[in-house]
Amino acid sequence: MVLFIGNVSKLTTEKELIELFTSFGVVKKLRLIVDKITRRSRGYAYVDMLEDTNALAAVQQLNTTSFMNSCLIVGVATKGQLSKIEWS
Repeated sequence: MVLFIGNVSKLTTEKELIELFTSFGVVKKLRLIVDKITRRSRGYAYVDMLEDTNALAAVQQLNTTSFMNSCLIVGVATKGQLSKIEWS
C-alpha cells in the first residue's frame, strides 16, 4: 500500500523517513519529492509498504503527529497521486 506523507520538514531526508516508517513494517520504496533545480525537498513524500495492515497502522499513529518540528499529514495515496509518482 502506498501512503502520501505531507507537510514534511524541508530538512527531512529519505533516510529519516525510512527509519520512521520501518518502525511499522517493511518499506518497499520511499520517494521524497524534491525540486528538480534546487534538489531541496518540496515537503511531501510517498512510501510503499509491504503489508497493508502495517501501512494503515502508520496512518493511524502518524497522521497529525510532529516529526522534525512539522505536523505530518499521512494518508493512503489516491489514484491520481499514484499515477504521478516517479519511483526512480
